[in-house]
Amino acid sequence: MKTAAFALALVLFTACSHDENADVSQDTPSASSTTLQSPTAAGDRSATMNPTVPTASDMPGQQAGGAAMPMLQVQLQEYDIRMEEALPAGHQALTVVNSGREDHSLVIEGNGVRQALPSVLKRGDSNELHMNLPSGTYTAYCPVEGHRQKGMERKIVVK
Repeated sequence: MKTAAFALALVLFTACSHDENADVSQDTPSASSTTLQSPTAAGDRSATMNPTVPTASDMPGQQAGGAAMPMLQVQLQEYDIRMEEALPAGHQALTVVNSGREDHSLVIEGNGVRQALPSVLKRGDSNELHMNLPSGTYTAYCPVEGHRQKGMERKIVVK
């Protein structure tokens, strides 16, 4: 009985095991989009194989040390802007979402700063807005005609 159990375990192990050194890359598409410009057998390909990585200051939404900057959520609805009323001074990364039925957009201005979304957001659309805000008071509003006059505006204090 022990011999039969051992034989069965051996068959199952052999059937389930695979060669860890086997090249399965030909069975799957390449996960890399890097191409070598002029590969040579002994040439230096370090720049192609190891591209430079942008620093935190090169990438919106990044802080020094590589940590992602938290994205502040802003919701635009019919005649309402839902966002924090107080923000810390410095770089701000906003994710602006149109959760209303009508088209909306966002402008933040004050203290010599004016930042706006590049385009109007349709229902369900979102976009990011990155800006540097010094301490002071700002006004956030929807620039779509008539929306600001209907109350789609709020004050923001930056400390």
